[in-house]
Amino acid sequence: MALNKYMHPRNIYRSHKPQFKQLAQKYPFFKDVIQEDEEGRISLDFKVPSHLAALSKALLLNDFGLDLEFPLDRLVPTVPLRLNYILWLEDIIQSFHPPGTPVTVLDVGVGASCIYPLLGAKKNGWRFVGTEIDARNYAVAVESVARNSLQHLVQILQIKEGDSSMDAVFNSDLPPAPVPSLTAVMANPPFYCDASDVIGSVTSRSITRPSAKTVSSAARHESQTFGGEVFFCMRLARDSVKYATRVGVFTVMLGKKSSVVPFKRILRKLKIPKVSVYELCQGRIMRWGVAWTFQPNVKFPESEFRRLRKFEKPPLTLVLPSHLSCLPSYTVEALLDWLRAEFKQLKMKCIDQKNRAEIGGVHLSICATENTWTHSRRKRREAERLARSQLSNTSVNSDTHLTEPGAESESKQNDGSQLSYVDPPSTNLKRPHMENPAELNGCISSKTSLADVDTSTETKRPRIQEICDEGEAWVDDFLPPMLYVGAYCSDVSVSPIIRADIFVEQRAHDELEPAVDQPELDDDDAMLRNLEPTGPLVIKIEFVEGSCREAANQILCYLKNRLR
Repeated sequence: MALNKYMHPRNIYRSHKPQFKQLAQKYPFFKDVIQEDEEGRISLDFKVPSHLAALSKALLLNDFGLDLEFPLDRLVPTVPLRLNYILWLEDIIQSFHPPGTPVTVLDVGVGASCIYPLLGAKKNGWRFVGTEIDARNYAVAVESVARNSLQHLVQILQIKEGDSSMDAVFNSDLPPAPVPSLTAVMANPPFYCDASDVIGSVTSRSITRPSAKTVSSAARHESQTFGGEVFFCMRLARDSVKYATRVGVFTVMLGKKSSVVPFKRILRKLKIPKVSVYELCQGRIMRWGVAWTFQPNVKFPESEFRRLRKFEKPPLTLVLPSHLSCLPSYTVEALLDWLRAEFKQLKMKCIDQKNRAEIGGVHLSICATENTWTHSRRKRREAERLARSQLSNTSVNSDTHLTEPGAESESKQNDGSQLSYVDPPSTNLKRPHMENPAELNGCISSKTSLADVDTSTETKRPRIQEICDEGEAWVDDFLPPMLYVGAYCSDVSVSPIIRADIFVEQRAHDELEPAVDQPELDDDDAMLRNLEPTGPLVIKIEFVEGSCREAANQILCYLKNRLR
């Protein structure tokens, strides 16, 4: 799904795509990496870090007058995403900060690009203090600040891993003067806690889905941090309580949707009064900004994503009860297994599709060319009766043939034995009694459904270097829509009744527990404990196309009746 329509309204890339041809004519370093086809169309290979670096360098130079060099073994930032963060911060600051007064911002972990301080200083004249733990990143960042003559606005501190950035800033004598207070704090923490977390975010890609269009050149410390981004942000939240009166607003940008609710729960445990979530969208990338403050006059803006989604038709939603006898366990995985088996029974095409990396997991794409879900119980009974009738007729014909007079006489003459007449089976067409009630209720165990999944062509684990990240923000702008191949409604001669996406999620309760004692607040493990989703399972159906939009509602009603 393209997310550019949800970009910040003031983002210059929302309605104006970068003109590759003009950039190539203007900047030789960009011309060296572009690819031109026979018809003169220009494109970039987003799998090559040097191409991403050339694009970001050209845009920063062309649109903001910033001259940056990006090491290819470090994270190459995309400009629209970073600009979105700066614009969001602008909206928050102008709600409480007097116009014309100096703004001072702390950027926790500037990286080699130092892009947030350079963008904010060049665009708005803000003063930035940045921190960095990696020696190489620190050296490159300081060089970039000097190259752009912004030393009077941007200062970088090198700190040790595990040290508090706010402690370092407030306890340092920075030129031209110490920092008594901060207008805002910003941070874009590493997403993952270790290599297995990184790899696990991509191994569920469907075998029918095209391979990723981009790669990440991020170093380990730029994509991974101890405890993941929730732990990183929890430490920042603890510092925010300590410096509540010296900072106007605290913000972070999270890379995984699953981190939002756990972090909100941590903020509530720390009794932080005002918290806001803001969606930052571009290309196929979505990030989640979380802002919090102790100041009463701060107002948080509403994201374009939330504002515009109010006018869009929401997906059909079914919230499931807390106990279902047809599921072996009350988990997203068990429900997905049950749905796969159910759609297979309904003769639908059903394939797994990987969600966006920041959301994680998979959803189901279904396609139906015939209506098999309405009056399904009646159809099942009729099929059973027909099968019973055919079985009875076969038995009658077989027995009649065996008891024909000629055949009986011949048998007597041959061996002298006598065949006794056997009554044919009853042709009663009443509903047969099923010894296993679970079959009648459609309750299929997870073992059965898992056995139906073909893992022979499971995608191999890619190298960490090949994990998609930054360039995804450009993919929908410059690449044609992806075509999914395989068995998904492959019969083009039959018009589908419905194509739809089925999403399964487990909602998490983020309410503050009644009793929160001080020992728990001081214990990192206790703070992170029990942050997994514990709410109800939810099924969402999004209609994609087909001749019957009402079929989505019918399928949801069918599933509701089967889930007992």
